Amino acid sequence: MMPASGVDQHELTLSRPQQQLRSACFAGLLLLWSVSFYSTLLNMVHIWHSIETFAHCFFILPICLYLIWQKRFQLSCVSVATQPWSLLLLIGLFGLWLVAIRLGIQVMEQFAVLAMLPSLVWLTFGNQVCRVILFPLLFVFFALPFGEFLIPKLQYVTAEMTVYLLRFSGVPVYQEGMFIFIPGTRFEVAWTCSGIRYLLAALSLGCLFAYIHFTRYYKRLLFVLLSIVLPIIANGLRAWSIIMIYHFVDQRIAGDIDHLIYGWFFFSFLIAVLFVIGWWFSEPAELKPASISIGAKCHSLKGPGQFLPLTLVAVGFVAFALHGQWSRQYGQDKQQIALQANALPASAGGWQGPINANFSTWRAEFPNADVTWQQDYQKSSASLSLFSAYYHTEHQGKELINVSNIFYDAKLWQLQDQDIQRFSFGEQELVTRRLKLANGQHSISVFYWYQVGSYQSLGAFSTKLNQLLNAPFGYSSGQVVAIAVEQQNDRQLVMDFLRTHQTELWRWLAQPINQSRARVFAKELANENG
Repeated sequence: MMPASGVDQHELTLSRPQQQLRSACFAGLLLLWSVSFYSTLLNMVHIWHSIETFAHCFFILPICLYLIWQKRFQLSCVSVATQPWSLLLLIGLFGLWLVAIRLGIQVMEQFAVLAMLPSLVWLTFGNQVCRVILFPLLFVFFALPFGEFLIPKLQYVTAEMTVYLLRFSGVPVYQEGMFIFIPGTRFEVAWTCSGIRYLLAALSLGCLFAYIHFTRYYKRLLFVLLSIVLPIIANGLRAWSIIMIYHFVDQRIAGDIDHLIYGWFFFSFLIAVLFVIGWWFSEPAELKPASISIGAKCHSLKGPGQFLPLTLVAVGFVAFALHGQWSRQYGQDKQQIALQANALPASAGGWQGPINANFSTWRAEFPNADVTWQQDYQKSSASLSLFSAYYHTEHQGKELINVSNIFYDAKLWQLQDQDIQRFSFGEQELVTRRLKLANGQHSISVFYWYQVGSYQSLGAFSTKLNQLLNAPFGYSSGQVVAIAVEQQNDRQLVMDFLRTHQTELWRWLAQPINQSRARVFAKELANENG
């Protein structure tokens, strides 16, 4: 019997040694890729293990391998050829990785390394193979630990939904930010109540289900949207039900149910509902004859056009791995430079300091900063606290922009609101973010901004970009400045303080440490190390 589409079985059999050789080359590239970027990959796995939100990422790669294995017959019936254009993509991803390392943007660094995996498949096996396994190659990006930036918005949606349902249920309720008050108690919609872990897991499973059970693209899109909306609605119902049980039944029962419902039982029930809906509208698989290209073959690796791109990537990975090993052994200073901090602005214009402020329990936490300052000032009956943290050099975990850096202790202060405040000084303008905080005794406002050289910023990305612009080929540096003041007349007090200390404050921001002493000390260390 002749195989489908009249393809000569001998033609397919002849290419098997070449297929095995090409697979061995891909395995070698994969090994070199793992060795070259092992620190990024190891950090990614550590995040999967340590943060429960990303625990589902452990299953992504096995699922991708299984989906590719299911396509093994189709893969044996398409032409295999090296794709030289993928070299441009790999070079671009490597450049992106370098920029991410330079700026300390961890998610960008991990994305660049993860994107190299389908790029290597494209390089080694070509267009037709990638077309057959396109979904598994894209599904691998669900292994990227990404999405925590959605937590504040999900908290807000959950809080608003819970308050609406409580009012609809006739329960007296008062809302203050993420805090929900009912008679006799208070609830907080914390970051663990945002439902982010179940949203990300449901989204990945929803995409997988849509790929397997639907063929029409609009149905796939609708089901993916459902896998996003359903976990958000279910999480709001969960929070509402917990408060209702607490209010009408027993607080101890509510606590036990919270641990039960918010665990894997809740997630299992959510996925079951999602899959039942999907199966109800699923499309039966259509049995079609295998589509085999008559010209299907595996191009020989003996030709330069096929073998040279693979060799260039392999040599690049080896050179990068050796350079990284050399840098770790010889290129890093093993001693820290002792920095001499310049003093904060002195008393002037009626502002006296240092004093003990009425809100002395407030303090920002930037634990890995090279230098920190905190100075309290007082004018008449008004109090003000000035805080700053400076990073002379940065590395992983020691960064100006990091999740461990906080502007207030959530156990002592509650965030009520935040907005943007602008201060004008002639032709110069200072843009700050104001956080309105409160506890049982005080209500304060915290004005903060990031300072990188002469650049000022508020957001994480803009600050990272300013660090790159300030020192394109050097080490990242920068500082954060925060001013805390009582909420009554807060803007006027901060404006008066900034105007009074304008010259001295700007001079200090331009040179927060004794740069000359730091350079001399670094030179001494270099001489001692030979």
